[in-house]
Amino acid sequence: MIVDEFYRIGADAIHEHDFNRSFTVTSVVPSWSGPVVQWRPIKGKRLAPDPEFDHLRPAAVLDALARTLAHRWASGRPLCPLDWKQRLTSGMPQLFPFEPEVGNGWIWLIASAANHLSAVNTCNDMRTHDLKDKYGTLRWDIASVEFHQEVEEYTSCVDRLSGYICEDCGAPGAIQSLRGWDRCVCSRHAVPSIR
Repeated sequence: MIVDEFYRIGADAIHEHDFNRSFTVTSVVPSWSGPVVQWRPIKGKRLAPDPEFDHLRPAAVLDALARTLAHRWASGRPLCPLDWKQRLTSGMPQLFPFEPEVGNGWIWLIASAANHLSAVNTCNDMRTHDLKDKYGTLRWDIASVEFHQEVEEYTSCVDRLSGYICEDCGAPGAIQSLRGWDRCVCSRHAVPSIR
């Protein structure tokens, strides 16, 4: 399942098609954060450039996806704790001074990014300025005393990946208009529930 999710989300996030895949999964290895998908580019094929997101390196997007899926599959079947927002803000109060206003499916995306960014030694002064859903994707703005290129690139990768991960459950998804709002949802959550 993790390999299937890596291919589905990864190929969409770097805008390629299955018949023109420019990366391959080589293995899945255990780590402290969960099973990490190892991948490599296929020789002779170039990762497709995307003029809208030209500043993002496809390799950085795929590395961020590998970290996200490791967190998602860390304890077997992915289940989102109901109190994940409180856990996030109490565990990293400097980075998250408030609870994010996003769906439960993005927990693994945000948590893996927070763990990665907190490991960057020069990023001790980071503070989330804004974390919300906008036009079906995550918008994460981090304020810092100094500009950090790695933080900027990583949060851009997270924003990009959120457009291919269901905001409700974390499965592969796509942006759809539901009741006048753009949301990234999987096929199971694409039909609004009747209340």
